[in-house]
Amino acid sequence: MLVTALTVGVLFVFLLNPSFIFKVAGGEPPQPGVEDAFDRDRVNIALLGFDRNEARAADSQIFRPDTIMIASLNFRTGELALANISRDSYVNISGTEIYDKINHAYMYGYQKPGVEDPHRSGMETTLKTIEDFLGGVPIHYYVAVDMDGVVEIVDTLGGIDYEVEYPIRADFGRGELLLDQGLQHLDGRAFLNYVRDRSVGTDTGRSQRQQQILIAAFSQLKKQGRLKDVPALYRSVKDHLETNLNPAQVASLAFFGLQV
Repeated sequence: MLVTALTVGVLFVFLLNPSFIFKVAGGEPPQPGVEDAFDRDRVNIALLGFDRNEARAADSQIFRPDTIMIASLNFRTGELALANISRDSYVNISGTEIYDKINHAYMYGYQKPGVEDPHRSGMETTLKTIEDFLGGVPIHYYVAVDMDGVVEIVDTLGGIDYEVEYPIRADFGRGELLLDQGLQHLDGRAFLNYVRDRSVGTDTGRSQRQQQILIAAFSQLKKQGRLKDVPALYRSVKDHLETNLNPAQVASLAFFGLQV
């Protein structure tokens, strides 16, 4: 989740205000501070991975957040807390008397009678359902990405080296071999196949593997000095990423994340 938040932050920094990163005539530009971008000492950000891609979008309008993570950032102490919520968690859907899987909340909001913007209603219902499930913990912001966005991010970065723990196969581990075991150079499609697999450890195992590979990916990106690729990275994912963070907030989070 930290990797996702930092990546999104750096994207906006480069695209919308490169002076945050690059030196300009007259000296070093000031770095954006969280105290200026936020009006509280702690913010909670929902990171949502939707099961949408271009092919599915041709046949359907409603998709589900199959990955639900919460990052809680304490600006005063410089600490970050992470939580994963299983997509199959059986919860009360906000605004209804219905109990269902938490990743179905978007559908209920989308189909709510009388709403002017079904997508916005779906996102609001999802976030409020998460808040209720967490006992009233507020979700201040969100970042959502779809499957095509994941593929294009990894391909733009040139792939990720990773030690794959076990063979990844289609059809819940029973079908065609998608990815072999051992050290692999993963392109975008292979990366997506890996992070979506839940044949070992079901959703809990998948969440753990997602965290591990994101940390490894960020470490490689940083070590190889490939942050210069961020402008192209943003151009490739802008149609597949959504957030209610404004550019100044995202930029400040990017710098704060480097200190966590």
